[in-house]
Amino acid sequence: MNGIFGKKENLLLPGLLFSVSILLLGIEIILGRGDLPSAVLVLAGVICFLTGVLILILIQRSGIDPELVSYLGVDQILNLSRMFTDLGIHGNACVVLPDATGGPIMQWNPVGRYVPFAPTGEQIFIPGREKNGVFTRPAGSTLFYYLQQNNGLKIPLKEKELFACIKEVGEDLLGIADRVEANRTGDQLVITLAGTSLFAGCACVQQESPRGCELAPCAICSLILCIITTGFQRGVQIDRIQLNESEQRITVLLSILPDNQQKDGEPQMLQK
Repeated sequence: MNGIFGKKENLLLPGLLFSVSILLLGIEIILGRGDLPSAVLVLAGVICFLTGVLILILIQRSGIDPELVSYLGVDQILNLSRMFTDLGIHGNACVVLPDATGGPIMQWNPVGRYVPFAPTGEQIFIPGREKNGVFTRPAGSTLFYYLQQNNGLKIPLKEKELFACIKEVGEDLLGIADRVEANRTGDQLVITLAGTSLFAGCACVQQESPRGCELAPCAICSLILCIITTGFQRGVQIDRIQLNESEQRITVLLSILPDNQQKDGEPQMLQK
């Protein structure tokens, strides 16, 4: 487990301040003059020492280890995915537009493969029909709306700016990975989180149930889907999660859903 004091960069500044403090006090001890300049040296040495102590205290109180945070949602993901499976719902999670559901962004898990339709916004489960499934709130929707309301998150509608937004949210705003990348090939999207502090929790889910993340994605993957859905104004389906332990890398593979919805057998264009 990597503790706070295991990172050399966190100790560099306090160590430098302590060294300066020792140097200044040492000069005064050697000179022993007792005049005003000497008093200034002593005062500066004491200030450097106290500043170093304060920085160490602040570092020590920096919060919970991110690796521990990654385990917080594991049980909820596994429980929800198992409930879906027991109900006969085997389709991967889709995040669909608010104007398609008549309310906020929703997660749609179909019984089987995704079939375009006109969502009603109600929770649905009717077995035996391919286009039926269950509506739930995405795990990251509350975080998504919070970032919009309190952190000034603006979702661009242009692809290049949207991918830059995902990178900024992952690297700077949330700080969940050393590098975040988003790429598109046709209707396929690839989101990469390299050097992520969330890897341990994701690996735990994969060990218990390889399909857990596909059926019930965590808050972070769900947040990414919410951002993409809003930016593209199209529903998005999570296809697969790939892990690379040596690089602590998580790769999220997504598909953009068709923009035409079916209602009573007739295609209907989704309003934008």
